[in-house]
Amino acid sequence: MHVFPSDLILARSSSYKHYMSLRHEKPNPALMAELNEVREKALALEDTYKSASNLPNQFPHEPLQFMLEALQKLPDGTAVESRPILHAADRRLARLRRQYFKHSPSDNNDAPDRHISGVERGQPLDAHAGDLKNVIGSALEECRIQEVGEDSPEGYDPWGYDGYDEEPDAEEIASLDYHAIRAQSEKLQTSLQSAKDDVHNILEPGSANGDRLKRVLSDTENLNLMNRAELKFPNGSSRIRRELNSRLRGTIPIIRKGIKSIQIGLDFAESVNDEWEKFKVNKGAFITTILRNFTNNIDEKLKQLDVPPPIPQVDPKIQKAAEAEAEELLKQNKPVPDALALNVRALNLALTNFTDTALLKNIKYLQSVDLDGTKIADISVLAHLPQLHRLWLNSTPVSDISVLAHLPQLHTLGLSSTPVSDISVLAHLPQLQWLGLNSTPVSDISVLAHLPQLHRLGLNSTPVSDISVLAHLPHLQRLGLRDTQVTDWGPVAHVKNVFGRPKGGNK
Repeated sequence: MHVFPSDLILARSSSYKHYMSLRHEKPNPALMAELNEVREKALALEDTYKSASNLPNQFPHEPLQFMLEALQKLPDGTAVESRPILHAADRRLARLRRQYFKHSPSDNNDAPDRHISGVERGQPLDAHAGDLKNVIGSALEECRIQEVGEDSPEGYDPWGYDGYDEEPDAEEIASLDYHAIRAQSEKLQTSLQSAKDDVHNILEPGSANGDRLKRVLSDTENLNLMNRAELKFPNGSSRIRRELNSRLRGTIPIIRKGIKSIQIGLDFAESVNDEWEKFKVNKGAFITTILRNFTNNIDEKLKQLDVPPPIPQVDPKIQKAAEAEAEELLKQNKPVPDALALNVRALNLALTNFTDTALLKNIKYLQSVDLDGTKIADISVLAHLPQLHRLWLNSTPVSDISVLAHLPQLHTLGLSSTPVSDISVLAHLPQLQWLGLNSTPVSDISVLAHLPQLHRLGLNSTPVSDISVLAHLPHLQRLGLRDTQVTDWGPVAHVKNVFGRPKGGNK
């Protein structure tokens, strides 16, 4: 069985270093019994919740429904992906009861995050929520036993979930377009349901590969449901969301592999002429049409997740050595071998003789590259590096930056002291947080209205005069406007650090 890197987690204690035994396959009888118990308790809580009439106005109805739906579907998924969903639900149920339930009519003020609520502890809704949390704890214990054995210390956590219910990072929340993320998540959910229906219609009952594929599709659906829940819960945990997204990314290559194996089987059947003709006479035409459509469109369906493919993890020492070797080769304008390139994530080529940008094409996991002070003028090769997050081109002859439209993940960009004058392409970089345009001929900055996450901006020594667009950037914290044509400073009155603003200037 193919095992992905995300399937291998080492226990933190040196005495209990085991490869995890939970895999992308049907849960064993012990875990399946626990997951069925979780399903029953989730159904019971859902029934009670639907009939409850004393819930506060701010009660998170929709996210709770998403969470309960995911828990009810756990027995349909794989063993390994049940764990992150159980963890997320365990933490969320605890916080839900703490915020919206009360021990008695007089104890609403005993916790700062508790809302006034009509739900008393001990009432049916609270009782069912407590039952569900208990069986989730039991299921997690079974997961732990299967991963590190019954002899591990009591309470030992092999996954490192300390602080899992941390408060969300305010800056991260401010930088996320939750509406867009939720819309993509809803589209993914619809596509996954369609894909599951297609697979169910196509595959013969009892097919081992088919069952595994259906279970991984269920995993993706369930993880996405929990992700939708966490996006809608008040004060959703950043760490929970990151874990769920990480697990979602890990299911995608497994689905692709399953689809490929079905396609190979279909192609083989097609080559056996006599049997194929007999098959077509019956229901082959209908089934193959569905299968062809499914395999042709699966990548498009998965793209609706709007998450880039996962970057393989590399041992830090191996990565550091690979980057040092790659930098030495590139400084001499020599190619980097493919095997070495796979371990490179960042390159510092500033103030070197590097000129042949085509040599970067095979470093497909490159996330950061510093080309400051080089003689590079053509950066079209960057279209092949969609994982780039940080790019420095300061003091280079680069003038055409249209290729940046292919780098939607870019959050740091340095273009200071370049001949760049047209920055309209920045409208395609909604994640941009840091932008340097000092000492450039840029005069029109209206495109910055498309950069709501921008935190730092350098416009020193530019012909910029109209900065009205900056009034629409609420997260802007540092702004350089020395030696510009700006006279009206009102649009940046909300910016804490403005360099070049005269004292008392429209503040």
